[in-house]
Amino acid sequence: TSFSHAGQIRERARPADTVRRAAGRRTLTYAMLGVVRTAAGRLAHVGRRSISSQVEGKKFIVSQVDVPTSWYNIQADLPVPLPPPLHPAKHTPCGPEDFAPLFPMSLIAQEVSSERYIEIPEAVREVLSLWRPSPLVRASRWEKALGLPDTVKIFYKYEGVSPSGSHKTNTAVAQAYYNKEAGTQRITTETGAGQWGSALAWSGAQFGLPVEVSRTARPSLRPAAPTFTLRRA
Repeated sequence: TSFSHAGQIRERARPADTVRRAAGRRTLTYAMLGVVRTAAGRLAHVGRRSISSQVEGKKFIVSQVDVPTSWYNIQADLPVPLPPPLHPAKHTPCGPEDFAPLFPMSLIAQEVSSERYIEIPEAVREVLSLWRPSPLVRASRWEKALGLPDTVKIFYKYEGVSPSGSHKTNTAVAQAYYNKEAGTQRITTETGAGQWGSALAWSGAQFGLPVEVSRTARPSLRPAAPTFTLRRA
């Protein structure tokens, strides 16, 4: 989501899903869900959305046909662009050429892009469709524990449904795809608790791209832990 200059919060699905600010009320648009929540706490359907409601309205799952086809780039709506990362050795702003040894140009172009929407490749969407859309769940017990009024509701996206059990597979699939398209022969990465390593290893396997994962246990947990390497060929 992004906070635009008009004070509106939007989430992208398709151009026809745009919901405009009305009557001066701030509107939160769940374009993936096809619902609009206004400041008054009203939940309303947008267009012809099909939503499955389970557990007495505490879980919302959108149809596959309503999954977004573009990524949203927050840079397009920031009043001041984010500063570029600094080169670790030169301590100067990094340019595209500085990222070239690590990333394919297609990913570098996205990193420096100011376009609001970037199309998701069909091959990436096909893999993501194995578990997405993930459910939106209402945290009613948390609301109760915080003593919130009825007009305030808390929701969270449950990403444990992915093959690796975390949200990290969402970006790992795209990174594996763009590296495969660029002719990368093998990806090497590190992982801490193992979520990122397993996400990238699984994603690489979807596109026939070998992934080598090195893991060193965090010193605060196991001071004498050795480093070991896993290979997903």
